[in-house]
Amino acid sequence: MVLLPISISLTASKQFKMKNRDSSILYLVLGIYALMINWYYNHNLILLLLGYIFWPLYLIYELLTGGLSAGMWKEIPLSYFK
Repeated sequence: MVLLPISISLTASKQFKMKNRDSSILYLVLGIYALMINWYYNHNLILLLLGYIFWPLYLIYELLTGGLSAGMWKEIPLSYFK
């Protein structure tokens, strides 16, 4: 068994985290978008909390059921800034 020095393993983990930075920003933006959709349709704090926990599933659900069709994908975020 070969043991790596601690400094090499820490450097490798820092490089791995830096590569994931773009995807974590996208993850945050999609999460906020899913919460905006949830609040637009439900106006319920309990469902908003569940949407916060399971937002990737909720976003897929809205895409599959057509909740974002007919221009609603851009109308919902714009409704918060009017």
